[in-house]
Amino acid sequence: MEVSITGRHIEVTTALREYASKKLEHIGLGFTRIQNAHFILEVDKFRRMAELILHCGNHITIEAREVSEDLYASLDRVVD
Repeated sequence: MEVSITGRHIEVTTALREYASKKLEHIGLGFTRIQNAHFILEVDKFRRMAELILHCGNHITIEAREVSEDLYASLDRVVD
């Protein structure tokens, strides 16, 4: 599965890339037809937003979005 990460108003560090990729490792077990995953991470003044878009086989797209005060918490929630 190909994973891409886009940052808005934030520089995507290696630690963030590794954390996001690691969170997606277990999701591939239940959804074997996932072709690629795209994270969009955004930082505003008091909120941290994580959005996840999964492109699966048969033209299925799954989207999730979470907002919290901590970017890592948003990543955890969006994958869940």
